Amino acid sequence: VSIKEVTLVISLTQRIQNNDIKQFISKSNIVRLGVKNNKDNVINSVSQLKDYVNTIFDTIILVTNKLENITRINLILSSQSCLALEIGKRCVDDTRLPQIVSYQYENQNKVKYPWGIIVNGSMKKKLVKEE
Repeated sequence: VSIKEVTLVISLTQRIQNNDIKQFISKSNIVRLGVKNNKDNVINSVSQLKDYVNTIFDTIILVTNKLENITRINLILSSQSCLALEIGKRCVDDTRLPQIVSYQYENQNKVKYPWGIIVNGSMKKKLVKEE
């Protein structure tokens, strides 16, 4: 059976562990991006923020081109909010991308990413719940 989802795990402020994303492991391809030394406030300039956003979108396009029939990108992000906002702004205008769902982390939940919001396409702003 063909996997139609990619989970893009971006670790900047904290390293996201496999245990945190286990809900995605069996149903998607996992792609990781991050920095060597995770820390709070790792982004400290506008140019760095733009570079990170460009790297993320270059990765999304590369993965989408390499893996056929990808219909969804699950976005798992440990970062400052400025990165999430810039990603969201960029998603809105791009019609070439598969559906992108940005998930919210909840440490006390059994399922660590119990819900997300679709950030692009015809289903934009819809809530996605994970069980």
